[in-house]
Amino acid sequence: MLSPRPRPRPAALIATALLASVATAQGTIGVAPLTVEGDVLAGVGPLFILWDNLEANDGGEWLVEWETTGAALEDQYLLRGGASYLREGQPLPGAPGLFTLEFGQVSINDQGDLAIALEVGGLAPPLDTGAFVDLGAGLVPLFLEGEPAVGFAPGSTWNRIVDLTINDARQVMVTGWVAPPALAAEQVIALYDLDAGGAIVGASVAATTQAPGIAGLDLEPDASAFNDLGQVLFKSLPVAAGPPATVFLNGNPIAVSGNPSPVPGRNWSGFAAGTVDLNNSGSWVLSGLLDGDSSTNRLIAVDGQKFVQSGDPVPIAGLGAQDLTGFGSAPVRIDDQGHVLWFGAWGGPAPGGALFLDDQVLIREGQTTVAGSVIASIRQGTHTLALSDDGLTILAAVELTSGLSAVVRVDRGGEVVVLITCAPNGGSLEVTSGEPLIGHSIDFKLDQCPFPFGIASIAVAPGLWPSPGPCGLFLPGTGEVAIDFLSPATLFLPMPLHLGAPSLGSFPVTAEPGLVGVPLFVQGLFIDATLTGPNYGALTNALQITFGG
Repeated sequence: MLSPRPRPRPAALIATALLASVATAQGTIGVAPLTVEGDVLAGVGPLFILWDNLEANDGGEWLVEWETTGAALEDQYLLRGGASYLREGQPLPGAPGLFTLEFGQVSINDQGDLAIALEVGGLAPPLDTGAFVDLGAGLVPLFLEGEPAVGFAPGSTWNRIVDLTINDARQVMVTGWVAPPALAAEQVIALYDLDAGGAIVGASVAATTQAPGIAGLDLEPDASAFNDLGQVLFKSLPVAAGPPATVFLNGNPIAVSGNPSPVPGRNWSGFAAGTVDLNNSGSWVLSGLLDGDSSTNRLIAVDGQKFVQSGDPVPIAGLGAQDLTGFGSAPVRIDDQGHVLWFGAWGGPAPGGALFLDDQVLIREGQTTVAGSVIASIRQGTHTLALSDDGLTILAAVELTSGLSAVVRVDRGGEVVVLITCAPNGGSLEVTSGEPLIGHSIDFKLDQCPFPFGIASIAVAPGLWPSPGPCGLFLPGTGEVAIDFLSPATLFLPMPLHLGAPSLGSFPVTAEPGLVGVPLFVQGLFIDATLTGPNYGALTNALQITFGG
């Protein structure tokens, strides 16, 4: 079954650090269309064929590649926020004489800087690839195929440029082939430090097929990853009588074909069909194959531990006894809080598939609707999913039952659930500010105080009262304690005195992304300010509050 790792999520609330225990994400899920086949691109025409290439950053910016009904060799478009950013056949002002032919993998950092490998026209054949960046002043080339390969042996040149990724430190990871003088081209992963103008000020080699233990590199999209620390995660390919397929983090093997996997008694058998990802704290996720039973030979691992395996029960309540059969070919993603975005499929009498964040269903094929249409399937292949570092922007390429392709955004909304105690409490607690969202204030209303003058407060706890049964702790004359008042992480918030009218309080909520999807438990308490008895306290109902993004 799906195995969440112990990772406290920072849930700083009201400027105080409240460490919430790991819990299943809750809250409402909304799915909204960003672009749909047939949408009209201003000044161009309808979108016609979706080419995926999804990317998103912490600022909510997003990119996607579409083909339009325009003229041949001028009909491919890279959209940024729904508007045209780059067109096939477009001249490149930063590289006079060159124009675009095809787009490689696009990357955007949290400052909005872009990096992309392009096939370009205007070079002397057979040269046709280039590495480009846009640091705010338009696309400019870092280098082109045939030009010197900085960081390699003198005289080395770029033989082919495959993909680029840019991080928040304005480092660029480049994958491709480099030709040393008088030698055959070798596959490489190189890192370049850029200044604010896009000039290269530092270079290093992260991987090469000339290195021991590496016979070939997997240069496909989603086969390598790069974070803000400059760490590189990549896959090597096996060759006959050579080194086995291996996944490396900063040059160190973390998973090796033929060696033990996180599943006891099962070895890794390969990673060719799998994908990898890396977050900014160095946590990694990969998908691969195991030896042995074919019904349980697919695994997603996180930081060396099993996350989910084919043959595990599908984490959907009410589905029945259905087991996962695999994870498709969509990429796996991990955000900076350690949440994992993945696709799972199942067979049986009602086969299907779904997009999950950890064990929370985001999109279910054949059930989730968007813009009046049912999502028939989640597209498979490279860059069909995007997850921002902060986890707040989730994109998926999908097919609708209407026959149209679309790119959708998943919104993890907030939710307030009233918890019913076994013994009804006299006081009342409610949220009056609507959907709870990080970065906004939350307003509480305490009422039904049994005392003429009531000292009012609210407790915010990471869990319910630790009782072996369904009820909390009953205090005669006061009510039932529903939440864990005794936890060292519980926070007590003072509210205005209740003087015959409701006690109203408003509290700012930090914009900490780690708070999204983590349920917190809230209960109110009145204390008799006159101390006249016979009872001196009164509890309210409890709430489960899940903040959205």
